This record gives sequence, C-alpha cells and structure tokens, in this order.
Amino acid sequence: MSEPVFDDPRVLLVGTACLIVILAAALGRRLAGRWPRTRFPFPETAAGRGGIPPAELLARLYQQVETAILVTDCDGIIRYANPQQCQASGYTLEELQGRNVRMLRSGFTPAEVYLDLWETLRGGRTWRGEFYNRRRNGELYWERTCIHPLRDRKGTITQFVAFREEVTRQKTEEIDLFRRKERAESANLRKSQLLTRLSGELRTPLNSILGFSELIKAEAFGPLEHPRYPAYVGHIAESAQGLLLLIDQVLDLARIEAGEFQVRNEVIDVESTVKAATRSMRTRAEAGGIHLSQEPAPRLPHLLADGRAVRQCLTQLLDNALRFTRGDGRVTVRAWLGPDGGIEIAVIDTGVGMEQADIADVLDAAEAAAGKVGQTARSRAVGLGLPLTRSLVALHGGSITINSSLGVGTTVAIHFPRARTLSADPSAEALPP
Repeated sequence: MSEPVFDDPRVLLVGTACLIVILAAALGRRLAGRWPRTRFPFPETAAGRGGIPPAELLARLYQQVETAILVTDCDGIIRYANPQQCQASGYTLEELQGRNVRMLRSGFTPAEVYLDLWETLRGGRTWRGEFYNRRRNGELYWERTCIHPLRDRKGTITQFVAFREEVTRQKTEEIDLFRRKERAESANLRKSQLLTRLSGELRTPLNSILGFSELIKAEAFGPLEHPRYPAYVGHIAESAQGLLLLIDQVLDLARIEAGEFQVRNEVIDVESTVKAATRSMRTRAEAGGIHLSQEPAPRLPHLLADGRAVRQCLTQLLDNALRFTRGDGRVTVRAWLGPDGGIEIAVIDTGVGMEQADIADVLDAAEAAAGKVGQTARSRAVGLGLPLTRSLVALHGGSITINSSLGVGTTVAIHFPRARTLSADPSAEALPP
C-alpha cells in the first residue's frame, strides 16, 4: 500500500490540528516529558482506517511535511526535530535533542522578542513571530515561526511545538526594498533642501546686479561721471563672478554625481600651481588686510592629475579661507610630499574656525544647504566649495581632511595617492593610461 502524501494544504491543516490534540494526550499519558532517540515519540494505539495507527500516521506527517517542526519542553530543551528542521539548521537530530533551543540563536534577534515569546507561551497562548537564527555552519537565516503550547489532560502546559518556515529570501528582499525606499526619500529630501538653499544663494548676487544696474541706468546720483558709479560697477562684476562660480560648482557636482565628469590627466608642476593660485588671490587678500603666503616644499615632484580640477580645488579652498579670516589674519598655502609618497596641499587660516561636530556636515552639500550645521560652520557652508573639492579629489583617488578650532582657525588638506606622484623630471617616469 502506498504511503499518503500530504501536499494539499487543507490536509496538512487538519493533520496538524489532530497532531496537537493527540500529542497533548500522549504526553500526559505515556511520555512524561521524555522522548526516546530511536523512535518517534507517539503512543501506540489501535490501527485506524486503512490499517495505519494514528501515531504512525502523525509520524509520517511530521516526517513528510515541508514545514520545519521543533518540539521542546517548558525549559526550552529540544525533544524532537523533524528532518526539515534538521536541514534548515544544519544539525542532526542527535545534535539537537537534549540541548537548549538557544543554540539556534544568532544574537541579532532583539531580546524583547524572546521576552514576548515566553510571556505569551507561559500564558497558554500561541506565539507568532520571526527569528534571525544561525545555522551550524555559521550562516544566518530568517525563520517565520508559530509556536503552540501543549497541555496534558489536567490542562498543564508540558511542551511547546514550533512550526517554522524559512523566509530568508523574502526578508532580504523586504529589507533591500526598505533601504532603497529610504535612500530614495532621503535623496529627494536632500535635493529639495539643496535647491531651496541654492535659490537663495542665486537671488543674492542677482539682486545686487539688478539693484546697482538700476541705479546706474537711472543716473540716480547724476551723470555717469559721478565717483560712486565705478564702485557700483565693481559690485556688479563681483556679484556676477560669484554667481558664475556657484553655477559652475552646481554643474560640476551634478556631472560628478552622474558619473559624467572625466578626469583628464596631465603633468602638473605643483609648486608653480600653488604660486599661481596664491597670486590670483593676493589683491583680494590685501584689500582685506590679510597676509597671504605660500610655502611649497623645494624640489617637489610633479603630480599626475586633472589640472583644471587641481586649480579649482586650490581656488575654492583659498576663497573659503579669505572669506572667514579677519583683517590682520594669515592664510598660508603649503605643499609637501607625504610619508606615503603622495603629494599633499594644505590651506591654513587663522579665521573664525568651526566646531568639530560641524566638520562632516560642511563637506556634504545637502547637509550644508539644509542648514543642519552650527552657526559658524553654516556661514562656511555657503557655496559648494568644500563638497566639490572633496568630490574632485576623490575622483583622483585622494582624500580631504579638516582640522579646525572655533576662534583659532582651520586647516584644510587634500591628499593625492602615491600612484599620482611623478619624478621632478616628468620624462623620467612612464605615465599611466
């Protein structure tokens, strides 16, 4: 006679219900909490219809269902596990029996879950939930579990039977979907905050341009020969340059984030580049009463990098330093060969500085735009110079570091990796592709 196959979910449901009833009676009458290792733990009863004893029928059910089944006593000691449970955990029946169910824990399921579980079961109620367990080989997996308390004839809870279903793939997909959703929502929020802040940044120079242009056009102080007009023209030019710089920064950041920014390698004389950047800012520094100097190390090797990007980084760092350094302050540009053979360039100022807690935020365009940094750092974050510098240096495989003390000053250093350092004579080394 062929053995029945319990593939129909309705059959499984009815069989499971019968299993719980018969198992509860059997426990109180025959087993007294002890499960033999060599035979299935059910009492022998008269054969039912078809000549199959109920205990054997239930044994087959336990063995053949796809659901993993685990039986423990009231202290959590494992008394039985069907083949599916053994396969899921990686342990044999002999390795599981007699040991506490805690052996399956990974340590990542919150303690509150277990507290709720035992409170529910000892209250005589069915518990449903999920575990993040660990297999014998150390692999982690998710299980969706339904645990029923089993009672003897007197109504005393003697054991628990757990029906377990592995849901690792579903949980992984759920977690991945949730994380993608969070990232998308965060990105949308950050972009909205950035656009909101940028709209204000764009309006400031535009208002200046429009306002001074209207005064000149209307000849508010008389004919155009009046001495005030050249100053207004200067304000217009300065505002236009600031607006152009901001637009360029936004476009460069957008290209970098889209993966469309191409690093065009060329051999750069670092000493000459530092001196040129310093000269371009000297007039502005003198107008503000700031002492500007440059100290590149002698015989500094050449750098293989995108020349425009390096000059842009230096210009942005000097712009920030001059903007937040008061009169009689100092701004110094240094360049040297780092201990790992990489070239480092630093801009050091004696300006207003910032708190350590704000440094990470001023390097993030969206955080700075959202106004999530301290008051001093927020003024530093106007514009996208630091976030853009960090992105440009990262494209070269480098990094940026900021050391700052409130009221003392700030040092911003960019580091290029050793692979981009060339000898003083560019022809002495082959250029990488």
